[in-house]
Amino acid sequence: MATKERIAFIKTEKRIKQKAYSREYYEKNRYKIAKHMVEQYLPEAIEKLHEKIPEKIAEYYEIYKYDEKIEKYTNRMLVHYGVSREKSFYQDCLSNTYLGYLYSVGRCAYKGYTGIHVVNYIKLMIRNCIIYGINTSNEVGQISKELNLRVVYLDDDLKAH
Repeated sequence: MATKERIAFIKTEKRIKQKAYSREYYEKNRYKIAKHMVEQYLPEAIEKLHEKIPEKIAEYYEIYKYDEKIEKYTNRMLVHYGVSREKSFYQDCLSNTYLGYLYSVGRCAYKGYTGIHVVNYIKLMIRNCIIYGINTSNEVGQISKELNLRVVYLDDDLKAH
């Protein structure tokens, strides 16, 4: 019995280390991950899904329209993450959410999901795409962080980040 407990303890310890490593990797590379998702993965996946099952996806677009409810949820999530209309990356986050909507509806059509599963997946992807927009917003800051440099602005109006 002691061996089973020991094995369970080792597995738990291993899982904790893996989570810590994953978190560390994400924190270190979140700009690259977000940029890859928005610029490559999502558009390519949407295109491939449209090639495979265009009729079913069109049907899902009719059922799960980008309507006021989704727009309201998107605005609520933007406010939650502190993305106001005045921010320079507001428009990027907004276009990313639409990309997330297209991807999630296509993916659900491909997998055959219906009902609340589709709605929840749309909400999840909208949230993720807002985070991608925030992570890719400060390109200068990200590059300088990677190279251990400090951003210095010459204008008195702007503050160093």
